[in-house]
Amino acid sequence: MPSGFTGPLPSSISMSSSSPKRSSRLRIWLLVVAFLVCATVAAAFITVPVVAWLPGPIYDVIDQVEVGPDVEVYPPTGDHLVLTVAGTNRLSLLEAIGYGISPRADLISLSSVRRPGETAEEYRTRNLQSMDVSVHTSIVVALDRLGYELDDAEIVVSGILEDVPADSDLDPGDVILGVEDTTLQRADDLVEYIAGRQPGDTLKLEIMRDDETIDAKVELTSREDDPSAAMLGITVQEMVDPPLDIDIETDKVGGTSAGLMNAIAIMDLLSPGNMVNGHTVAGTGTLDLDGNVGTIGGIRQKVVAAKEVGAEFVIVPRGNLEEAETASVDIKLVPVDTIDDALDYLAALPPTQAATSPD
Repeated sequence: MPSGFTGPLPSSISMSSSSPKRSSRLRIWLLVVAFLVCATVAAAFITVPVVAWLPGPIYDVIDQVEVGPDVEVYPPTGDHLVLTVAGTNRLSLLEAIGYGISPRADLISLSSVRRPGETAEEYRTRNLQSMDVSVHTSIVVALDRLGYELDDAEIVVSGILEDVPADSDLDPGDVILGVEDTTLQRADDLVEYIAGRQPGDTLKLEIMRDDETIDAKVELTSREDDPSAAMLGITVQEMVDPPLDIDIETDKVGGTSAGLMNAIAIMDLLSPGNMVNGHTVAGTGTLDLDGNVGTIGGIRQKVVAAKEVGAEFVIVPRGNLEEAETASVDIKLVPVDTIDDALDYLAALPPTQAATSPD
């Protein structure tokens, strides 16, 4: 250093004392970044017991109705849109965070979708079987509303749980005629009868198998969700042999929520005139043989999907109305309790120009 220098040290010397502080801050930021990267990678591999529901594909069910060569049809003007939900597989934590902030998605507990121990493939198979039952019900309700004479419903065994006493006494396809000498008219009659019995009780069932009437003694077992409650451990369907050759190609879509729109479309196709009056109608809801419309899952996603494809309104089960109103779109909702409510609403619609134009 030059002799006699009394001024400040050069800047390169005076700032050397702050370098350790900058290095410390840099290390902290590097640690933060490294932690975030590690957390993100971990979140991508850690799975959580939830799935996401998103707006699914939409189709005009008229295009899916198949009839025999002797069935006369009257192709209507307008759209009969069936709404679906697209469900994901089990999500990673990172995926759950992403879907959780999406206005189009809802996170659903896996346990509320699948049964205990049920695999994704088993869940899919169960949904497809449910759709088959729903299609059959829709056909029966539609033909009944159109005035066709129908046979009484039969209570048919459609499935039997493994490791229950009924597995050795009943077969899929058995028709249950009565219980303890009491004739059964509906499946609900059997459910109500079992509700008054205890696990371990034995029931005498009158069944039809291969055109032969036989008596089967079946022991009741305990329900998994309530061991004090009794059950047979079977699933049944109320089946009616339709007088027309008619079916709906479900295109591998599962579930029961298309029941209402399936029935409306069948009625429109088989009757002169135009039930939807040329309008673009979307709807959802289960249907039973009495024509009652039941609640469904994924209503918010279905309402969003209807808006996105240009539906004028959505027919929804009244029990889903409050949830449907929380969807992030502006579209008219038409709540119904029965298929007759829906038909009355459609009948009051003014016809569009397309519906009144000559062919």
